Amino acid sequence: MDREFAALLESLPSMDLADVPALRALLARRPPRELTSRPNLDIRHLTVPGRDGPPVPIRLYVPRDRGHASPGLVYCHGGGFVVGNLDSDHERCVRLAAEAGVVVVSPDYRLAPEHRYPAALDDCTAALTWLDASAADLAVDRSRLALGGTSAGGALAAGVALRARDDQGPELALLLLACPVTDSNLAGASIREFWNSPGWNGASTMRMWAHYLPTDATPVTYAAPALAASLSGLPPTEIVVADLDPLRDEGLLLGRRLAAEGVSVTVHQFADVPHGFDTLLPRAETSMRSVATQVRALSALATRT
Repeated sequence: MDREFAALLESLPSMDLADVPALRALLARRPPRELTSRPNLDIRHLTVPGRDGPPVPIRLYVPRDRGHASPGLVYCHGGGFVVGNLDSDHERCVRLAAEAGVVVVSPDYRLAPEHRYPAALDDCTAALTWLDASAADLAVDRSRLALGGTSAGGALAAGVALRARDDQGPELALLLLACPVTDSNLAGASIREFWNSPGWNGASTMRMWAHYLPTDATPVTYAAPALAASLSGLPPTEIVVADLDPLRDEGLLLGRRLAAEGVSVTVHQFADVPHGFDTLLPRAETSMRSVATQVRALSALATRT
């Protein structure tokens, strides 16, 4: 493993999801991250209407001095569906908005196990619905809407995209998935390869699904993208996978299946780094290269004719 990431994992608390309140308390005791910004960016906090639930807090990133309507992106943070907040992927959202010139909406979705599926999915859907409805006010081009997410946020982004496809929801032009959660059946070989590894591992993944999935007969159609009956009709997709990640094979298999079903897909695989690397150390060289792939995809969307 890359030495910088190995040293970080040694200093981090175990991602033991057996006791979620204890994990949250442990993470809350860590020093807060510095929340960066850029001179060309306005950052606002709003609340948008929920979908069959309470209003959803969001953080809105709006580039200044745009000469034309720009793409809009809903970006869903990671955290195994049980931890994380608007600060989790703040640095990434700043880069995407400032460097690609896109309006970014980051939803503070409800967490499991207090709020099981589909609460988080509904909140992220509500953020997309609001962005689509507010496009004129935000100078966003409704034909260039995108969804993105890290880890569990990747499952949410893909799930919202599938729901939008099925419900004739907002038209989507791009899907960005970083180390995505995709398969509640834990079928990938990398889950077992990294079952007890430092940081996020296979055991954490198993417990995550136990916390997130409903305990009643609620249909879970959009919970695990890899289990969808069809992926056709999804927008062009960019996937980032990490070699030392229990979710590595899920991301690779999702990429192959998207391609087989006629979806344009690009997979970027990064060596010697663990799950969620570009969130854990956003300023590391490998992380900067990873997020640059998303910046390039969004920049291409912004300049598309």
